[in-house]
Amino acid sequence: MYNERKKKGSADTASRLRLTTFFYIALAFAVLALIIHILCMRVSALADFFACYASPLIRKTLGFVTALFPFSLAEAVVITSPAWLVLLILLARRVAKNARSAAKMLSALLSVPLLLYSLFVFSFAVGYYVTPLGERLSLVEEDPNAENLYALASHLAERADACAEEAGVAVKTEGSIMPFSYAEMNGKLISAYDTVEEKYGIFSNFAVGTKPIALSEPMAYTHITGVYTFMTGEMNVCTAFPDCSTVFTAAHEMAHARGIAREDEANFIAFLVCEASSDPYVRYAGYVNLLQYVLNALYDTDPALYKSVWQDCSPIVIAEIRAYNTAVRHYSGTFASEVAGSINNAYLESMGTGGSVSYDLVVQLAVRYLKTKK
Repeated sequence: MYNERKKKGSADTASRLRLTTFFYIALAFAVLALIIHILCMRVSALADFFACYASPLIRKTLGFVTALFPFSLAEAVVITSPAWLVLLILLARRVAKNARSAAKMLSALLSVPLLLYSLFVFSFAVGYYVTPLGERLSLVEEDPNAENLYALASHLAERADACAEEAGVAVKTEGSIMPFSYAEMNGKLISAYDTVEEKYGIFSNFAVGTKPIALSEPMAYTHITGVYTFMTGEMNVCTAFPDCSTVFTAAHEMAHARGIAREDEANFIAFLVCEASSDPYVRYAGYVNLLQYVLNALYDTDPALYKSVWQDCSPIVIAEIRAYNTAVRHYSGTFASEVAGSINNAYLESMGTGGSVSYDLVVQLAVRYLKTKK
């Protein structure tokens, strides 16, 4: 009799400990997402399909909903995470003695990463495997060399100088100050995205702007200038760096929100958008930021030609670049920057890119773009 009761009690406990239906639904979505993820890695046409139809709908929905909040929900979750952890521990202790409640809580906890992975794949990850941007823009093939890098750097420096004069740019120690508010900057970039989309038709634009990070100063020590948060559809920008960089970073994060996943392609779209803007300061920001990437590549290729371009740059452009480099050095050499850099590099490599170096590959697209324009 005792053994029968014991067996029955064990069976009842096992029954109460069973995971909920919600967990199995989340697991099914995650398995489907994994299959789609693997297939998209191997078949770019499938990635193109998802990136064209399913993913934009998810990103737009999230973007429009979270845009109702004047602050970054993603940042709010990070800031309040210690409080959420304490509440979770207290709740776990409370339900631990009740098998049914414990099963429900365990189901919810296990479901969260499964659903987040599914959301990541369907809304953003497929963008890493679509047809390369250079092909979609019909850019002619051209490998960077000393000659074309010199021509590109000279062109960018000349255009940056002209825009600086038109915008009346004055550079102080902290860099130039954008002659409009942050909200106005968002409006100018959204308008420029409309222009680029009308010309190329490579993504679906929508009228949602970026959000400045409240704790930008601490975040700057991670060397992360911006983050697109797929979980909330928010484009977050660190405003601790010079305004010229902030404009370009905002355009870069907007590119991610429109499905441009690869970092070099997001950088290039940011340049195209800035160049297409009717505002001279936005164009100036695009030319200066791309110029820095090209100058770095030219220095590695031919230091003498690099020196020639640098000497021909206007005092305004030189001062702007130096202001940015000063800001970078100010936030460098910290444990936070090393950890964040390692995590970002590992993530980018896991997505099949070259890691953090992929940001610099924008130079290859820029060289092809200049060749196409000629």
